[in-house]
Amino acid sequence: MILKSPPKGWKRPVIPVAVKLQAMLRRYPNPPITVICQGSDSAKMVAMFLVYGKHHFHHSPGLWQREFDTDENDTDPKANSAEHILAVTGLEHDAIENGPGGVRRITSAGSASNRRAKEKRLAANRADAAFEEWAQMKRGEANKPKKSRGPKLRSRGFRKDPNFKRTVSGKIVPRRR
Repeated sequence: MILKSPPKGWKRPVIPVAVKLQAMLRRYPNPPITVICQGSDSAKMVAMFLVYGKHHFHHSPGLWQREFDTDENDTDPKANSAEHILAVTGLEHDAIENGPGGVRRITSAGSASNRRAKEKRLAANRADAAFEEWAQMKRGEANKPKKSRGPKLRSRGFRKDPNFKRTVSGKIVPRRR
């Protein structure tokens, strides 16, 4: 069965070192000669780290935006698909996730966290509206016109005299000064 997004309890799989290496090589297509060495992917990743520093690995599009296949227990495209993982610096990743201010959080507009929250709000509103429509249909109220509440009370239409006041019982008495 295909779901619109991953279920609540689903944990993303750990990104393999080979996929991280592919993302780094896509980011830096011409690494120095020391990086292109013989050995395992782990050794190459250590060399990339020494040359370029620490990087974050960002899913694009985000996992929450991908469809989820319950038969395979993975997203579509796959969570660890090398083509959909980007190597970014820490500051770049903060700007993607938290908005243009990055760490300082000037605004969350345009950030991934803002889009996630908005999508969650809209989904909840759509679900509430669909449920309400279904409940009205069940009660037989689907196409009935709304009852009017009648005319609203009008204001008094004259100014209140500052020299008099009305007591709790309704009597009008002069104000004490």
